[in-house]
Parts: sequence; structure tokens; C-alpha cells
Amino acid sequence: MRLVFLGTGTSYGVPQIGCGCRTCTSADARDRRTRSAALIESGGRRLLIDTPPELRLQLVAAGVGTVDAVLFTHAHADHVHGIDDLRAISVRQGAALDVYGAAETLTELARRFPYIFDHTPPHQGTSKPQLAARALEPDRETTIAGMAVRAVPLPHGRDTVLGFRIGSVAYLTDAKAVPEPARAQLTGLDVLVLNALLPRPHPLHLSIPEAVAAAQQIGARRTFLTHLTHDTPHAELAAHQLEPDRETTIAGMAVRAVPLPHGADTVLGFRVGAMAYLTDAKAVPEGARAQLAGLEVLVLNALLPRPHPLHLSIPEAVAAAQQIGARRTFLTHLTHDSPHAELAARLPPGIAPAYDGLVVELGAE
Repeated sequence: MRLVFLGTGTSYGVPQIGCGCRTCTSADARDRRTRSAALIESGGRRLLIDTPPELRLQLVAAGVGTVDAVLFTHAHADHVHGIDDLRAISVRQGAALDVYGAAETLTELARRFPYIFDHTPPHQGTSKPQLAARALEPDRETTIAGMAVRAVPLPHGRDTVLGFRIGSVAYLTDAKAVPEPARAQLTGLDVLVLNALLPRPHPLHLSIPEAVAAAQQIGARRTFLTHLTHDTPHAELAAHQLEPDRETTIAGMAVRAVPLPHGADTVLGFRVGAMAYLTDAKAVPEGARAQLAGLEVLVLNALLPRPHPLHLSIPEAVAAAQQIGARRTFLTHLTHDSPHAELAARLPPGIAPAYDGLVVELGAE
């Protein structure tokens, strides 16, 4: 299965008309965000999600000339007002193109674009989209173009939008929340696509912090944020800071950032499952130790045999390791003051110096 992002912007698009902000004037091509849409490809067939105003440009840029069906999340203008561009597809295939959505969405589309859905033939010498509207039942799975599609209802202010789970991929946009019944349908995902409008709260959409929190609850192996405004340039958002004392899913692993003192500065240690890696610390305070219970492996800095103002000494590291109580501890960030064999001979059981090329298998005896 393959996911193609056709557009990742909000209703204004980026750059916005008349805006001279740093994102709208950015030379980074990733900061050009057309209105949101995506393709899911599997087994030589394609599902298109939404028909934004730039649909023709998006499909041409992606080299796509055919789709097998269209899924509509809802009927807001930035998600449907490129619907006439489906004409090129239905005319080329010589048959009606199936379009799916909630019954209310399809009714609104028929009201707004009656010439498409009135079942009358086009005027001689002209053409129009030939679409077959098919209502989806929320919380039910339907086979569309050979793919299992589950429609997942989500709140969008007073309205409801549909997210879609297609195999191990889920595409959720314009949601204000991902309630528990929706999350229950999103377990075991490989890829999650989730809207994240602004760095601050919005009444209809998930903010970026809210989207991050929802993504962590869902626990997909990879999450991509979409429906983005010009408030946050791509590079800046991608380089988001880890929150200390919080767990974040990164590359499918639960990573906890543990703040530690390094003189007047603070460094981050990381707990990743049953392993923790702490370096350049001067101490491991109680607040940090509380997050390090039950470790199988601890890696800890141990600079010198004597005290140092910024780093744990070897005796201090040994004492900290014994307080933390990991099954195995490896000392790192070592100087030339202590040869490996000599240091290894004087350390207590369960604590050993690390060395370049050492591989530690977790779960191994």
C-alpha cells in the first residue's frame, strides 16, 4: 500500500493571498501547502480522498490520470470544490466514477452541484463529471476498489466528518478530537494522518499539541500531520522539541525525555522501553530516578575517578547506578584516566565499562 499526499494545507492554502509572512515567502518547497487531499494506492488501484480546489494541479503534479473511487470526508469548500476536475477521469474511463461519503455529505454535494447529480446528459459537444454517489455507514467496513475502508466519525464543531481507515493506514482530517470509540477502531496502525491546524487551540480543529497528544494515544508506528496553516514553517515544526518528563512515540518506540543537571545547564537522558541512556549528567535526582524504575539496561556517564563540576565521577556514577537498580549498567563518556581492563576489574557486579563496538541485547542473560 502506498500513501501520496496531494495537498497538506488548510482552507486558505499556503502561501496565502497577500501574505508576506516567513512561511508564505519561504524558499522551502515543503512550505507550499495546497488544500488537503490524498491518494491511497494498493494492488494497482487508487482511492482519492477529497477533491480540493487545486485537484487538477495536484493530480497532474503527481502524474495521476485515473482513480477508482473517491472518498469524501465532508462537504466544506476546501475539501470538495475541485469536484468538477473529476470530469477528466470519468470521461476518460467512459463510465460513472463511484464517490463515497456520509449520506449528509452526498446530499449537500447534490444540492451544491446539481448539474453533476441530476442524471441528465450533458449538452451536445460538452461534458460533465459522471459520478455515482454511494453512502457510507459510520463505524462500518466497506470494500472499495478492492480495499477494506472503515468510515470513522469524528467531531468537527457541531458537524461530523468522516475519517477513513484503509488497511493499516488511517486518514483523519478536520477533527476537533479523536474520541475513544474512534480510537478503538485505530489500533495497530502503521501510518496515521492527522490534522493539526495551529500551535494554539481552535474551536473546530485539533491544534498541533492536541494532535500530538491524540497521536500518542492512538500509537501508530508513524504519524504525519496535515491541514497545516502558515503559522508554522515545515522545518521548524519537524524539529519540534521533546517535552521533559513526557513520553513520545518515535519510530514506533516509547521515548521518555528525562532532564538531568549538567552544571548550570540541563541535558536530556532518554528512557526507551527497558533501556535508559544518560550522559553528561552531574547527578540523577530523585525526580529522574522515579522515571527509571524497572530498567534492564542503564547507560551512565562516568568521567573520572575524581569529582568534576559538570559530570558524574566514576564513584558517583556507581552510587547512582546502585540507587537506580538496573539489572545491568554500562559506564560511558570515559577519559584516558582509567584503562578498560583496570576499570572493569574494580567495578561491582552488574556494572561494567562500555567500549566502542559493544552491542547489548536486551532480554539476553
